[in-house]
Amino acid sequence: MAMFRWIIKEQLASGPRPRTKKKPTSQVQQHTVDAWLRKAKTLFGIRSIICLLDQRQLRLYESLRVDLVSYHRVSGFRVVHIPVRNYKHPALSNQQLENVWNAGERSILLRNSQSRVLR
Repeated sequence: MAMFRWIIKEQLASGPRPRTKKKPTSQVQQHTVDAWLRKAKTLFGIRSIICLLDQRQLRLYESLRVDLVSYHRVSGFRVVHIPVRNYKHPALSNQQLENVWNAGERSILLRNSQSRVLR
C-alpha cells in the first residue's frame, strides 16, 4: 500500500500519520516524522497539510522539540489543524468538512490516523 494516494490528482492527497508500523500507538521519533515529511515533499510535491489528528493522537509526538503541527510549519509546510476524533462516523461533521475545503491550496495532504479517505 502506498504511503500517500491522490484523491484529486496533484491537488488533494490522503495519507496516514507518521508512525512506527510495528508499534502504532508508541511515541514517534523525529527521524520517522522527518522521513515522512521528506517523502511528502519530494516524491509527491505536497506543500500543505491538513492535520486531522486529535489531542490523544498528537500526544504520540511529544518527543519532538515542538508540537507536531508546529514541527510541520518549521519544516516548510502550510498547515491547518482540524482535530477530528478517531473512528467517528461520519468521519467529519459538516463544519469540519467545510473547514477542510476552505483550508487549502494545491497539493494538500489530508492526514488522519486511519489512512482512509474521509467522507
